[in-house]
Amino acid sequence: TGLAGGTGTGPFLVGVGWWEQNGAGWEFRLEQYLIEDFCHEGDMMQRLAARVEPFRAICTYNGKTFDIPLLRTRATLQRIPPRVFRKHQLDLLHFSRRMWRGMLPSVSLKQVELNVLGIDRGPDLDGALIPSIFFHMARTGRAERMAAVLDHNAWDIITLSSLLRRLACIAADPMGCGLLKHHEEFAAAARWLEARRLHEDAGRAWTAAIERCADEAAERTHMERLARLHKRLRRWPDAVEIWQELARRPLTGGLGACLELAKYHEHVARDHAAALQLVGGLRAGIELERELAAITRRPVAPALEKAAGDLEKREARLRLKVDRARKKIKRPA
Repeated sequence: TGLAGGTGTGPFLVGVGWWEQNGAGWEFRLEQYLIEDFCHEGDMMQRLAARVEPFRAICTYNGKTFDIPLLRTRATLQRIPPRVFRKHQLDLLHFSRRMWRGMLPSVSLKQVELNVLGIDRGPDLDGALIPSIFFHMARTGRAERMAAVLDHNAWDIITLSSLLRRLACIAADPMGCGLLKHHEEFAAAARWLEARRLHEDAGRAWTAAIERCADEAAERTHMERLARLHKRLRRWPDAVEIWQELARRPLTGGLGACLELAKYHEHVARDHAAALQLVGGLRAGIELERELAAITRRPVAPALEKAAGDLEKREARLRLKVDRARKKIKRPA
């Protein structure tokens, strides 16, 4: 009856779908429980609890935040133990956000259904109208428009089943499933693989994201993440190659890579002169950017201003190290 939650919101239609094995294989089953008035809510909740009881997990779309807490509340009000809804939860909204938030206008189930799964329902009922249709039926006893509500709800459950299958295939083998096409999908897979410490697969996923990316800003982000992975694994030649490529780009885009190169030369390669040269070049570039900004009366990029103070300290430290190295060389044997 709404999205507000709490005791003032109640479910008048609940749909459940599950896979069932029979002699010919697997079959998808779907049941919907519809009440005409809230005096029948207790019966609906009893039937729903009995149906859900045998299953180990519940898969939803935003159910962790909305549907399941609502059902627990209504079960408690109907004196049904709410533990039946305290099962493992697979909320596919969170998985969808990880995978497609960078490539879709929103990650609503309908957007994912159309743009990822390729399912076009055709003419469909506007979800915002559903509560008013129910209240009209409860008030007048006329249920002609409820058929469209039932169809809408059934489609949501069928879509959820298809989406679960797709995400399960991606989770099982992101790089071999053949389902990833967009660079943002490969980037999402790379982040997930990194979190699971599958570094080799993560590196391949970042490379695939870079190869498929036509947007310069997104490509730079993917390259930075791949270089960070190489750095974490101490694969210095691979990391340096990416940083050098990024350092050749405009200052605002290549600043981070230049700083990483300076850190590498100072702390890993111990080439303080090379690090000093890089830092000096960056400081000169920032000063030039400040002069251009003053002439054109535009602000300097915040990232450049933030880096300026750090670069000044880093340059002073590097000068001391270079001077010490020169004194050691000049010192007689």
